[in-house]
Amino acid sequence: MRIHAPMTGIEPISGKRYSANSPETQLWIHITGWHSVLKAYEVFGPGPLTPEEETRYWAERAEEGIHHLLWTPRSNGAGMSYYVGSRLLSLASIALLPKWMRTLGHFDRPGIVDIAVAPPAKSLVWAFTRFDKAGLLRAAPFIAPMAGRILAQHIEGAPPARLETTTPTAARERYGMHGVSKAV
Repeated sequence: MRIHAPMTGIEPISGKRYSANSPETQLWIHITGWHSVLKAYEVFGPGPLTPEEETRYWAERAEEGIHHLLWTPRSNGAGMSYYVGSRLLSLASIALLPKWMRTLGHFDRPGIVDIAVAPPAKSLVWAFTRFDKAGLLRAAPFIAPMAGRILAQHIEGAPPARLETTTPTAARERYGMHGVSKAV
C-alpha cells in the first residue's frame, strides 16, 4: 500500500483522477494478477485447464477474496478497531449485494437480517454526519486505518506531482524496481 500511495494523478483519456490504491484500480490489479497466475500455470505448467477447472479456479479465488474482505481475520495485525470495524461494515455491505453474489460467495443470510441492519447503519451515518460533514472521514482511520488515510488523501485531491501516465516499465525504472518480474 505504501509503494502505491504516491501513485496518483489524472488519467489523460478520461481526465478523471486515479489512485493506485483506489478500489477500482485494486480490483483491476487483483483480477489481472489472478489471470497472470492462471496463464503462467497454463503456459509453463501442465497446460490449459478445462472449462470446468477454470470456472472452479475463478469461483475459489472469488470466494476466498470475498470472505477475507467481509470477515477480516483478527490475526492480520491491523488492530482491534479494524477487526471490529470490518465486521460491522460487512453486516451493512452484505445487505447491498445481490442474491446471486451471496450464493456464489457462500455468505448469504436470511432477508430479515438485511432489514434489521438498515436502521442502525443509517443511524450511524446520520450521527457521524449530522453536525460534521466530514464525520465519516474522521471515523474511517479508526475503522480501517489504511483505507482512511487513502480516502483522506483522495478527497483532499492534492494535485499529482506529474501530469503523466507512466507505463509499468517506466515505473520500475523510476522507482528502482528493476528486479520485479513482469506479469505473463
